[in-house]
Amino acid sequence: MTKKKTHEEFVEEVKTFVGNDYVVIGTYRGSKEKIRIKHLLCNHEWDVFPYQFLHRSKCSHCGKGRKTKEQFQKDVSNQWGNEYIVIGEYINNRTKVQMKHLVCGREWTFTPLNLKKCKGCTTCNSKRIKRYKKTHADFIKEVYENVKNEYKVLGTYKNNREKILMQHTTCGNEWLVTPKNFLTNNSRCPECNSKQKGIKDFKKKVNQAVGDEYIVIGEYINNKTKIRMLHRKCGEIVEIAPNNFSKGCRCSNCSSKKANIKKRKTHAEFVSDIYRLEGDNYNVIGKYTDFKTHVSLKHNECGHIWDSTPHNFFAGRRCPKCRASKGEKEIEKFLQEHGIVYKSQYIAEGCRYKRDLRFDFGIFSNNNLVAVIEYDGQQHITPVSIFGGKKAFETLQKRDEIKNNYCKVNGIRMFRIPFWDIEDINKILFDLFIPFIRETEQIA
Repeated sequence: MTKKKTHEEFVEEVKTFVGNDYVVIGTYRGSKEKIRIKHLLCNHEWDVFPYQFLHRSKCSHCGKGRKTKEQFQKDVSNQWGNEYIVIGEYINNRTKVQMKHLVCGREWTFTPLNLKKCKGCTTCNSKRIKRYKKTHADFIKEVYENVKNEYKVLGTYKNNREKILMQHTTCGNEWLVTPKNFLTNNSRCPECNSKQKGIKDFKKKVNQAVGDEYIVIGEYINNKTKIRMLHRKCGEIVEIAPNNFSKGCRCSNCSSKKANIKKRKTHAEFVSDIYRLEGDNYNVIGKYTDFKTHVSLKHNECGHIWDSTPHNFFAGRRCPKCRASKGEKEIEKFLQEHGIVYKSQYIAEGCRYKRDLRFDFGIFSNNNLVAVIEYDGQQHITPVSIFGGKKAFETLQKRDEIKNNYCKVNGIRMFRIPFWDIEDINKILFDLFIPFIRETEQIA
C-alpha cells in the first residue's frame, strides 16, 4: 500500500523543486485538495492543487506580465519607506534599475529580483557598521553564548573575515575558521563534521541497499576503514569497509552458504530447499533448470501461480500477489469481477533492462497478449526517499520507457493508471478498458 504523503513531506518536495522562492501557507490534506502557496518574490498568495504546483503551475501573479515603474516604486516603499526612489527606467524583474537614497543623495543600480535581499544604501550601512567594532572579548562572549565550553578561542580576534585559531575541546582538534562562518554559518569542527556526515551517509546507504538486514554498531573512521556491523539474519558480527559494502560485499558467513546454494542441484534438491525454507506454503509447479532460469511456483495460501528465478526466491522475494500495492489489488479485483483473462507480474519475451521486466498485468484474448496494465505509484512520477530517491526514480523512468516502446513496437495496448487516480480505478477501467476488450473480442 502506498504511504500517504504527510504535510512535512510535501513542504520538503516544494523546497526541492523551487528552493526558497515559495512557502507553503496552508495544510497539506491530499493531492486532490487545494493548498495555499505564497510567492516570496512578489508576496502573491493563491490556492492550487499540490500536484499541479509541483509539475506545472507557478505564481499566477508573476505570469501575467511585468510590473510598471509605479508598482515597483510601491514595492520599494513597502520595503524601505520613503527614503528611496526609483529614478531609472523599470524594464523587468531581472534588469538593473537606478535608485536614489534621499537621505545621503547616493545613486546606484540593483536588480529588482533581489529587493527582499538588498539592505539598501551600502554607503550608509557601512557607516553604521564602523560605529561599532567588535573586540576580542566580545567575540569570546559570543562563542560562549553559542556553544558554551565545547569550543575554545586560541587565536586573537581581528575582524569578522580574518581566520582565527579555534579548538574543539571534545576531540582536541584545532583549525582556522573565520568568525563569521563560525557564528553565522555554524561552521564547526571539520574532523567531527566529517565523521558525523560519513556515518550518517553510510547508514542511509545501508538502509537503501538492504533495509534493516544490517545494523552499523562500530565507530565510523572513514570510507576505507572496516566498521563493525551486525547481520540480523544470522546474528553474525562482521567487519566491512564502507566502500566495499557499497560495492556489494556482505556477511562472509552467509556468502559461503549462498555459494553452496548456487551450486548446480537437481530438481528434487530444489524442491527440498523450498520445503526447508517455507514448508507447505509454496509448491514447485515447473521444472527446475538452474539458479537463474524462471520456474513456476504456487503460493498455496492464496493460490497464485507465477514464474520466479530460484535466485530471487532464495533472496526473499515471495508471492507477488500478496505483496502487491493497493492499486494493483484494486485492478486485479476488477479484472476478476469482469471475467477478463490476465496474468499478474507478466514477463513479455524480449522486454528487458539488465534482466526481464514485468508488467503489472498482461491481458489476453484467444491466448494472445493484447494489452498490459501498469499501476504507477508515486515513485514513478517523482523521487521518493523510501523507494530509493533520485537514483531509483531515474532507473524506473528508464524501465517505463522501455516498456512503453516495447508495447508500441509490438502493437500492444498500454494502460497506465497514476497513483492519484486510485479512488477512480474502477471508473477508469470501465470507461476505457472494457470498450477496448469488447472491440478486441469482436475483431477476433
